[in-house]
Amino acid sequence: MSKDFSFLRRRLGYLDHSCRGAMEPGGPLVPFGGAGWSKRSEYTYARSLGDELGGESCPPPGRLFPEPCGPEDLVFFDLETTGLSGGAGNFIFLVGLAQLSGGRMEGEQYFLRDFPGEREFLELVVERLGRGRVFVSFNGKTFDSHLLRMRCLLNGLDCPIQRQIDLLTWSRRLWKGALGSCSLGVVEREILGIHRPEDVPGCEVPDLYFRYLRTGDHEALEPVFAHNSRDVRTLIRLFTQISGLLEAGLGSARLLDKTDLAGLGRYLLERREARGEEILAQSFRSGSCLAGEILSLHHKRAGNWGEAVRLWTSLASRGNLSAGFACRELAKYYEHRARDLQEAVRWAQELLRRTPVQDRVQRTEALQRKARLERKLKRNS
Repeated sequence: MSKDFSFLRRRLGYLDHSCRGAMEPGGPLVPFGGAGWSKRSEYTYARSLGDELGGESCPPPGRLFPEPCGPEDLVFFDLETTGLSGGAGNFIFLVGLAQLSGGRMEGEQYFLRDFPGEREFLELVVERLGRGRVFVSFNGKTFDSHLLRMRCLLNGLDCPIQRQIDLLTWSRRLWKGALGSCSLGVVEREILGIHRPEDVPGCEVPDLYFRYLRTGDHEALEPVFAHNSRDVRTLIRLFTQISGLLEAGLGSARLLDKTDLAGLGRYLLERREARGEEILAQSFRSGSCLAGEILSLHHKRAGNWGEAVRLWTSLASRGNLSAGFACRELAKYYEHRARDLQEAVRWAQELLRRTPVQDRVQRTEALQRKARLERKLKRNS
């Protein structure tokens, strides 16, 4: 037996004698008879996820699409695995994926009914993934794609996933400030308005698969198949919402109320879009000091010193963590740009006053800045 199966032998070590052969090449297979599934190989089954999108429009080509790709080049994918961490003992047993064509989702689920068939299972998945150019997931850059690459490598296969869009990254950028947690369940509920009261928790998925391997009871897997299918559909809806929001500020009032305008404005400024300045200014007026910091540095880079100084002065008066940032920037401005050493010393003193005693690194930096400016002022007197 492959060493990769050692962890699984421990996990399934309490199987009835009649089931243990399922782990051995050539041994009896765990039966599978799920509705709607067709046999693709000795160990692999597949079924269609084709479905009208039910009012959900295809995402508009825009900022989330790497050039020169469009909606039809995207592959939305989600994996179900035997564990929630990485490592050679973690196997993929279910892959859900979908592409968009017109107003229809064309997708499939691929199910591995027993571990000796991993290579043929991966061959079918890789062939299907290879029809796309950009791969969309939730936490896929950190988990799903890494695990798929590792399993392909261990089976002598090339993984087609190269260009990726990870919607977890975008969710954190846009909504972490309002939501705190950006797990898929939280984003579904708070941003998309999706509730899954009967859904199986992701942490229970591995145990349901092992239960199937122990008993051959495929009905135990129906909640897992439904969970995976819903995740794929959620990816499409979430991608559409984010794409519309980035493209033209589209979205419901609830969505915009929860959006971190500082994160959205920063992204638009990175794209050199003037609308980013407006959004950051709006966010700063609403109380976001982070938006003020971002906008001030944007004006600094652009040489708009008057606007930058105005923002720093306002931030310095707010008496929070951003005040130290503002005092530091004002000290640098008056030293190097305005050539006003007295003002530079004043802001360096203010920086020192605002820096907590327990923050030794920042306090040492503030003391050194103040001492250097005072020496410089004395020499020029």
